[in-house]
Amino acid sequence: MTQASSFLVRITGVATLPAVILSQAACQAHAPGAAAVVAPPIAAGAPAAAAATLRGTDWTCTWISAGGRTLTPEAADAPTLRIDPPANASGRGGVNRFGGTAALPDGEPGAAGTIGFPAIAATKMAGPPERMELEGAYFGALRAARRYAIAGEELTLLGNGGAVVAKFRAGQQGGR
Repeated sequence: MTQASSFLVRITGVATLPAVILSQAACQAHAPGAAAVVAPPIAAGAPAAAAATLRGTDWTCTWISAGGRTLTPEAADAPTLRIDPPANASGRGGVNRFGGTAALPDGEPGAAGTIGFPAIAATKMAGPPERMELEGAYFGALRAARRYAIAGEELTLLGNGGAVVAKFRAGQQGGR
């Protein structure tokens, strides 16, 4: 260990690899008769992905619980949800667009909290029966939602008793 890196360990208690590489390169570069040494570029590790936030994220539904069965929407037909400040909810149900209010009684949303969708209005277009069924199940899941939880890029809506009513992924674009 060079004198510089030994000093670093004594001061901080831990020598980080970038600091050791740079200090060794600096010491070697100034040694008599030594060729200049250039420290290799330090590749910064990819930053940890920040967890998605409830507001301002485009959510695409990946799973719905409806009447004792589960539906997993195809990506192209998947319902979407976006909540913008202060509490404007909008998206697509699979066929129709919707808008309304997201009730967030816990105040500023965090990784988990209370949620509801007391008033949702949708356009009234008709579509294929399977997509209309998906849309009905989706709007039912929104009406049943009482709590939410965000883990990384996944939003889970929970109904009474903590039963999962819908799951979403952040950043995917569904709906037509």
